[in-house]
Amino acid sequence: MARFLGRRRRPNLFARPVPGSAASSRFYFVLILVVLASMLQSSLSSGFEVFGVIPDLVLVFLATWAAVSRPRRIMLWGFGAGFLLDVLSGAPVGANMLALTAATFIASMGGAGLFRTSLIWALMAVFLGTIAYYPIMMLLLATHGQSLDWVQAIGSTTPAAVAVNLMACVFLYRPVSALERFTRGRQPYRMS
Repeated sequence: MARFLGRRRRPNLFARPVPGSAASSRFYFVLILVVLASMLQSSLSSGFEVFGVIPDLVLVFLATWAAVSRPRRIMLWGFGAGFLLDVLSGAPVGANMLALTAATFIASMGGAGLFRTSLIWALMAVFLGTIAYYPIMMLLLATHGQSLDWVQAIGSTTPAAVAVNLMACVFLYRPVSALERFTRGRQPYRMS
C-alpha cells in the first residue's frame, strides 16, 4: 500500500553486518590505499625517518585492516602489496612478498568479537606483524648476500620500528575504521 501512496521506505535500523557481502567498492578502496601506501613508503623513505626508522605504512595499514574488518583474503593483500613494494623499492623480488604475507597472517590471527575491533587489538596486530616482519625480512636479505649487523638490527632497529609502527597505527586506526564502516554490507535481522 505504501508503494501506491508514494511513501518512502525508512531505513532498517535493525541490520547486521553480512560477512562476505561487503559493498562492491571495498575492493577498490583497499586497492587504492595499498598502492598509495606502497608508493609513499618507497618514495619518501629518506626524508620521513622517525627514530632512524621509516614507518612501514603498508604493514600498518594491512594489520589495522585485518584487525578492524576481518577480511578473508588478507594474505592475498599482503602478497600483492609485498610484490608492489619489491617492485617499487628495488628489494630482492620475493623478500617483501614473503615477509609481508607472513606478517599479515600473524596480524590477522587472534582476537574475536567485540574486542577485535578496538584500538588495543589493532595495536596488538601491528605489534605482532612488525615482530614477524623484521626478522623474516632480515633473514631474506641475508640470504640474498646483503651484510647485516644482527645485534644492531635486533637490539635497536626492531624496537624502534615497533614504536614507529605503533604510532602510525594510532593515526591510521580511525580512518581505517571509518572505511570499514563505509564499505560494510548490511542485511536486516530475521526471526526465522
